[in-house]
Amino acid sequence: TTTDEVSLLLFDLNNQQADAGPDQSLCTPNTSTTLAGSGVTLPAQGTWTLISGSGTITDPNDPNTTVTDLAIGENIFQWTVDNGPCANGITTDQVSIFVFDENNPVADAGPDQELCTPTSDAVLAGSAVTFPAAGTWTLVSGSGSVINASDPNSGVSGLAIGENIFQWTVDNGPCANGITTD
Repeated sequence: TTTDEVSLLLFDLNNQQADAGPDQSLCTPNTSTTLAGSGVTLPAQGTWTLISGSGTITDPNDPNTTVTDLAIGENIFQWTVDNGPCANGITTDQVSIFVFDENNPVADAGPDQELCTPTSDAVLAGSAVTFPAAGTWTLVSGSGSVINASDPNSGVSGLAIGENIFQWTVDNGPCANGITTD
């Protein structure tokens, strides 16, 4: 006499599709967080994978796992839900974890400049930013057009005779020096 067993797995058609949760922003020295993936109904299985950046996934099959050792910049993780033979068999979703650098410089618009007509163009000299921090030039008074508002060293054209004031604003996310201007 011999026997054998067979397993019949019944997957739930109503199992949630993959949802990796909302994007997150952190500031160094914090380089760890908890992910917020959608739950799964067994026997379906969810799996986290690192798509770009860096980070260590503590438990790849836990929708609410922690990730550690995140790098400054954008770290992208993907939550994949495998719901077997159901119509929504394999679904994926990605989440970005932005890590801002607490040591990113505060806004510095650079030195004042003096020009003489017929010159009506100049090159600005704002402080550099470390992604994901972002800088933006705006015209405060006078006239002129900024060629690339996010470039610290953007050109400006169409300056008027007199004083033309431009402001460099640096957004460093959730860090203590979050938004600074000069």
